[in-house]
Amino acid sequence: MIRKLLCAALMCVGAASAQAIEQQYHWSYTGFTDVDTGRFLKSEQMWGDFVADDANGDGQLTLSELKSFTYLGLDHLQSECASGGVLTAWCSISGFSYKQGGLLNFDIRGGKDFDMPGAERFVSTWDIHAPFTSASTGIDMHDPMNGSSHSSYAFTADTKFSISPAIVPVPEPQAYLMFGIGLLGVAAAARRRGKRA
Repeated sequence: MIRKLLCAALMCVGAASAQAIEQQYHWSYTGFTDVDTGRFLKSEQMWGDFVADDANGDGQLTLSELKSFTYLGLDHLQSECASGGVLTAWCSISGFSYKQGGLLNFDIRGGKDFDMPGAERFVSTWDIHAPFTSASTGIDMHDPMNGSSHSSYAFTADTKFSISPAIVPVPEPQAYLMFGIGLLGVAAAARRRGKRA
């Protein structure tokens, strides 16, 4: 009887600790309206990835469960997301939520400062609130390196959202422990039945 209680307790501990698994996702939004011209740019795209852990098990990923959020190759959870050489970048994220089957919502800001010796200094910045359908919000970018002083894009009903898990989550060690305990339990039950027969 004590063995059964001990095994049950160990299985409960293993199950409780194996609930949350970090998952990486690749995401993209495609097709935006250029705020200045009113034209819909169907091939304009923004993409990135994030890693999150549904710690409370409610199926909704929030900012507090976010481990990293990468856009333009920069992790926006770090205030100084790149430094060294000719590039210094700053990033921030102030809002995030995602529920499977829904849209990815986030508010990010950032900038890159290219200070190249013997050349002009360039600063590129972005301010993105996703997804919004109003022309006064959306993506604001300042990028003089690409010949554009300012661009504003808005999300529309025609903006396409895509998301996919980057990798299959690898079970945590506790999951293997729980699996092993289960196998031992099945083996012990089979052995006990074999002795009775």
